[in-house]
Amino acid sequence: MKRQLHFGSTILGRGIRLLVGCFLANCLAQAQLSTSGQAGGEPGSGFGLYINGSDIGTILQKAFDLDQDGKVTPAELKYVAAAYFRQWDANNDGNASGNELSSALKELFPAPPAGAPGVRMFNGVAVEVAPGELPTPDGQLAKHILAGADSNKDGSLSLPELDDWLDKSFSQWDQDGNGSLNAQELNVAFGQLARPD
Repeated sequence: MKRQLHFGSTILGRGIRLLVGCFLANCLAQAQLSTSGQAGGEPGSGFGLYINGSDIGTILQKAFDLDQDGKVTPAELKYVAAAYFRQWDANNDGNASGNELSSALKELFPAPPAGAPGVRMFNGVAVEVAPGELPTPDGQLAKHILAGADSNKDGSLSLPELDDWLDKSFSQWDQDGNGSLNAQELNVAFGQLARPD
């Protein structure tokens, strides 16, 4: 059993480093937010984040798929989420406040370099926009995660609340109902959470 825990911890550590490394290294390059539909984003229009040509679902799958079988199971998702939760809880009080969550997500999604243009897709046409006009996903993620997971509405997130929310959300994210998430399903789930209001 100890060997399995050590092996899992090693993979978890590598997965977290891969995810954080991808975000930190690649977000400094040009990030592309893609919104299908009209300006302002009609309900039902698609939203996605691409970092140097890779969609966020592919990046997340590599980080969460601990056994590297191409599928993210509920156990893998919750295991990695628990590791992130411990990092988010900066004051070690057992809760991640809205501010702690926002700060942690800002580290994962740093602002683009000053003057770097962004690209927004409108009806399939790429339109360059100034960095200040391009929404960043960190604030939206924090807001949507807290809205969905903070069951006692105290403005902070406990690990049991996060686990409950992941359990409830997993079946919605698992579009093909096979009990695991692939890169496309992770991309859709992330897009829903990061979508600008």
